[in-house]
Amino acid sequence: MTPLTDGPLVTVAIPTYRRPEMLRGAIRSALAQTYRSIEVLVSDSAADPEIAALVASFGDPRLRYRDNGAVSDMSTNGKAMYQAARGEFIGTLHDDDEWEPDFLEQLVPPLLADPSVVLSFADHWVVDSAGLVREDLTEAEARKRGRSGLQPGRHQPFVDLATSSRAISLTVAGVFRASAVDWSQWRHEAAAVYDMWLAYLLAREGAACFYVPARVSRYRHHPDAASSVARLDAAAIWAFDRFLADERLAAIRPGLRRAAAPHHTGLALTALRSDSPDARRVAARHLRAATRGGWLTSTAVGWVMWGTPPSLRRRVIDVARRLRARHASRGSGPAI
Repeated sequence: MTPLTDGPLVTVAIPTYRRPEMLRGAIRSALAQTYRSIEVLVSDSAADPEIAALVASFGDPRLRYRDNGAVSDMSTNGKAMYQAARGEFIGTLHDDDEWEPDFLEQLVPPLLADPSVVLSFADHWVVDSAGLVREDLTEAEARKRGRSGLQPGRHQPFVDLATSSRAISLTVAGVFRASAVDWSQWRHEAAAVYDMWLAYLLAREGAACFYVPARVSRYRHHPDAASSVARLDAAAIWAFDRFLADERLAAIRPGLRRAAAPHHTGLALTALRSDSPDARRVAARHLRAATRGGWLTSTAVGWVMWGTPPSLRRRVIDVARRLRARHASRGSGPAI
């Protein structure tokens, strides 16, 4: 079969915030696509003249720059970026990641072949901060998300892949149909997990997706990413609460509770580490929710710490988080 190198316009949407050197690599990988009908839209949260100049320096008519007029948050920038996209299809490329040259050549054809397919997705490589492929982390991530044994091809419905298993890494290795998203349902509260929320919006009405069993991008693993874990946990629980309340997702509620459990535990540990007078009450609420989703070692730590003095709680929780982060850097799971 002749490879698809041209077709409808695809927007390569690149959100960025003050990482010019990494952004340079992301842009190069976008412009190197074998699928030629693209626009590369760099959307700058910082409204930084250095980033604008970097984009202009490529001198490529397929590349354009936008900002929000001032420094903006991830959610504001993301929604504005997607709504400014001109393509029939959209792929998201974060400024610290890179695409393989055949990323779009692999992921666009399923969308063209079947109008009921609203997104196509694939697997990805995990690379370290120097850009070197980490096969251990790559395999661990594929197993954790259920992609290792996932059947290639069409899946309908796919709410479980979008939410409970999170097999779809929409901002790492996915392309979606722009017209399939109701942008009025974009929510600021989902900022740290906007990829999962966007996948949910695409899946919730029962549409189809298509899985391509190839590693088509390079996701950069940052060992210090756990510094923003509290924001991620809060956003994830906001999203999971809405998934659990959606009757269309009733059949996968047990899986949703399991997926939410680590985030409830994370919020419980964050509360217990604080000096807030209602820390124990907040922690107990999240620990009960986590226990309903399944028993985790970190949940047990939270229950043990619940009855200890604040100073001891902080020391033990900090040690537990460091150990968990160390395991995560070896591919053993997320930091708590």
